Amino acid sequence: MGKITADELSFAKDKIIKSTRRQMQTAGSWVGFHAFGELIDPENYLKLDDYLNRVNAITLKDLSVVGAKYFRKDSWYLAMTGDIDESDVTVNY
Repeated sequence: MGKITADELSFAKDKIIKSTRRQMQTAGSWVGFHAFGELIDPENYLKLDDYLNRVNAITLKDLSVVGAKYFRKDSWYLAMTGDIDESDVTVNY
């Protein structure tokens, strides 16, 4: 299985955090973020600061645990359309 570096993880977290903050620059997006949580799970939804803190707290070990659980050879499907034969596709696990 591929390895994610600390730099790659830091880059991804930084991108998510900055993108989320940038999206919150309008009143509508701010309300939308909070309204979704209130409507879906009002007891447990994350406030913006909590969400950003959780993203920032993700570790390489967290990714390893998730990867081992969900990205197994027997837990995914590949769907393609068009004039494709199985011999045209190479999947590296």
